[in-house]
Amino acid sequence: MLYDAPYQEPPRRRRPAPVDDEPAGSPVLRHVLRWPVAIALLVSGALHLPDDLAALPSAAPVVYLPLLVTVLCLGTGVLVALRDTTTVWRAGAATALGVVALHVLGGSVGFDPLEGTVGGPRPGRASPSC
Repeated sequence: MLYDAPYQEPPRRRRPAPVDDEPAGSPVLRHVLRWPVAIALLVSGALHLPDDLAALPSAAPVVYLPLLVTVLCLGTGVLVALRDTTTVWRAGAATALGVVALHVLGGSVGFDPLEGTVGGPRPGRASPSC
């Protein structure tokens, strides 16, 4: 016999793995929630913007937390508005949970994350009772 080699099956083609940047969830729900989430993140970032940016270099490290929240909220808010992917939605959710955790932990130790920010308490304005 000319061909005594064992029979080998041709290699199977595998489907490519799903890419992480595929659109998230159902299109209807995604379309409905995209702009409210983006607006909420942008407003939250604007409220955490420090009043006096010139005073930041001489401030304590804890004063940089509102600025970090501002950068994260504005960045993820813009990303949610521009791109509708699962990665961006996860980043937005993580940012929102981080802001909530900052306020909960700040309230438990007596630190007001909004003090010295645009959304913070003012002398002529009633402060919210959280």
